[in-house]
Amino acid sequence: MSNQINRDNNHMKLKQLLIIIALLPLQVIAFAGLTPEQSTKFKEDLTYYLDTIKHNYAYFEQKETDWQQVSSFAWLHFNKVKNRTDFLTLIERLQIELYDNHMQLLNSFPFSPKVLPSSADIYAEYKDGKALVVNLMADSAAHKALEIGDEILKINDQPVFKALSRYVGNSFAEVNDDIYSWALNVVLAGDRGKERFLTIKRNQKTINIPLAETQFLSFSTPITSKRIDDFVYIRFNNSLGNNDILQLFPQVIEEAQDTNGLIIDLRTTPGGGNSLIARAILGHFIEQDHFYQMHESPYDQKNFGVKRSWVEIASPLKPYYSKPVMVLVNQWTGSMGEGIALGFDTMQNATVIGTKMAQLLGSMQDYRMPNTNIGFKVSTEKMFHVNGIPRENYRPKVLVTISTKNVDEVLEKALELLSQ
Repeated sequence: MSNQINRDNNHMKLKQLLIIIALLPLQVIAFAGLTPEQSTKFKEDLTYYLDTIKHNYAYFEQKETDWQQVSSFAWLHFNKVKNRTDFLTLIERLQIELYDNHMQLLNSFPFSPKVLPSSADIYAEYKDGKALVVNLMADSAAHKALEIGDEILKINDQPVFKALSRYVGNSFAEVNDDIYSWALNVVLAGDRGKERFLTIKRNQKTINIPLAETQFLSFSTPITSKRIDDFVYIRFNNSLGNNDILQLFPQVIEEAQDTNGLIIDLRTTPGGGNSLIARAILGHFIEQDHFYQMHESPYDQKNFGVKRSWVEIASPLKPYYSKPVMVLVNQWTGSMGEGIALGFDTMQNATVIGTKMAQLLGSMQDYRMPNTNIGFKVSTEKMFHVNGIPRENYRPKVLVTISTKNVDEVLEKALELLSQ
């Protein structure tokens, strides 16, 4: 009888234990390790990711990155992967090795790095051991609180170099100021869902500044247009992938026919767009087919020794606008916005004015890992001005150094040139 009672008690304890295990969070159970099947699937996906970038990324020769060393690092740390969260965290860590804002993952966590320049309200540069504010996004939290030329001493109570080191990779032949500047801007964009806290030096004074979390640009309309004296000002509101432009832009150009000049503002286009919208814009300023940007795919050269390149053409559209055009750009002119600026630069009646642009590298292609379905973008094509200058190296014909946030110096320069 007592044996039966003991068996019943043991059975009851086993049932209770199974219930407790069933109620445990999945991430707790995952610490027990991957099953052989899970491990195989993650290994296949890591191999796919590493090989895809190795064979298709177009900009290795411009980077300090040793991708073989990155691969060794990846497999060394793969042993720490216990679940999907760990795996995606590892992939995010590998992305840092390319220090390329165009190389984005299509999956993310609440703690993932923000997308730049879309989520940035500060553009800073690291030079000679100092982190300096170079430009500020208009109407942002940073624009209200910071000044051009502020030296950033701390970010979230960490000395600036320690803070940015979190985003400096391990595979670099040499760590230069471009890498430090990239890491600095990632840190300044802040963590998702969190405020930022900066310590700066301004006029020999140390100031502590709390900043709200950065936000994606949001607008109620794709285009903003208004009259300024005898000119029309047109701003694209991060809308270069919005097909509404196909109807709206011709209407604005028609209404501008009686003006003496046009200002096209591309300074709020960090999200890029597509070549359909680019051609739909550029077509109103040409009277015959016009080369506006050049592509190069290194894949054929790398794998077969045969170069492949081509030039993209914009074709005329009505209504045609013949008066002078000023095109405004800055560090938030991204991707297709940069391509449109290069297209205008090829036209005799257009002048590009502003700072250097976002310098986003190339044209992107999307890939997905076969098992986890984690997506990632790869810069597979190089982009050039039709004169052969790489898009990321292009500088405006009228280069403006921002000295104050209190005056729109780029717009003022455009109005000055139109009035001459």
